[in-house]
Amino acid sequence: MSYGGAQSEDTVYISGLPEGITAEDVAQLFGGIGRVAVDKRTGDKKIWLYKDRATGKLKGDGTLTYEDPEAAKASLNFYDGYNFKGSTIKVSMAQTKASFAAAQASRQAPAPRADFGRDERREERRDDSRDDRRDDRRDDRRDDRRDDRRDDR
Repeated sequence: MSYGGAQSEDTVYISGLPEGITAEDVAQLFGGIGRVAVDKRTGDKKIWLYKDRATGKLKGDGTLTYEDPEAAKASLNFYDGYNFKGSTIKVSMAQTKASFAAAQASRQAPAPRADFGRDERREERRDDSRDDRRDDRRDDRRDDRRDDRRDDR
């Protein structure tokens, strides 16, 4: 399966997997060649078995990422055409999606967002609010002085 993108160095694409297979089954088989990489965030092995969105059933293909790119290359020679639980599997180097590969290659920062003057309007509202509070305090002091004058009479 090719997306027209760059070829991954440490990830293999596996097709022809039998029904009812688990990620652990795949890890046990492919772990014989090298160490399967672990996702730092989840702690799970980096194995992805594709499922049909409508039914939730496995499609019979997936990807597996090794810690070492040499192990990935070795698994091609060893497991391509291998009979795994009654099914002949095909193993190839995984391809990345073209759009993802292009984004990775360019490593450009995201374009700045247009704020359409929001910051200026926010500052104006903040200034208006300060002015209103200042006016309120001035009015309160004026009222207090009037009250004091009345009391003095």
